[in-house]
Amino acid sequence: MTNATDRPPALPRWANTALRLAVFALPAGFLGFPLLLMAWVRSPLITGVGEAVAQPIQFDHRHHVLDQGIPCTYCHDEATRSANAGFPPTEVCAGCHAQVWRNADRLAPVRDSALLGEPLRWRQVLDLPDFVYFAHAPHLAAAVSCSECHGEVEDMPMVVRARAFTMAQCLACHRDDRWDAVAGVSPPTYCTGCHR
Repeated sequence: MTNATDRPPALPRWANTALRLAVFALPAGFLGFPLLLMAWVRSPLITGVGEAVAQPIQFDHRHHVLDQGIPCTYCHDEATRSANAGFPPTEVCAGCHAQVWRNADRLAPVRDSALLGEPLRWRQVLDLPDFVYFAHAPHLAAAVSCSECHGEVEDMPMVVRARAFTMAQCLACHRDDRWDAVAGVSPPTYCTGCHR
């Protein structure tokens, strides 16, 4: 007759280690994977923070804003009355450049656009999701400077996305007490204020 110590174990020795790993790894995976995804979508790889966007014209904001003193709303005049700041129409560019640098090679797209009556194909640097409602006009009326959201564009040779535009960033700004004194009203912090 054989005794119990002579029989082989029912499970191999590594089974205990595997069970311990599973007990800790599965919950960590269930929590870690969503957290990893949340960190990934907020990373510069996805948000585009710091990436320059090539435009149809090599446009230097430093020259136009710092050297010439042109305010943002001169070119982006839709910001004062609509949700989007918009892109400057060819007429705005051609108005100045019919007198200054009018034969410069880099301005050939402006001349072509004016001759053909086709708008320049500017590429958007900032784009909020469709479920977010944002309007520039109330922000400008509350004296929010363009650099609050867009960064120091006057120091950028090519415009880059300065911020990730997360809900946390928007709410932090909306909860800032300084806007109450400037605008006389509190910016919305309730869901339907920005999500429509």
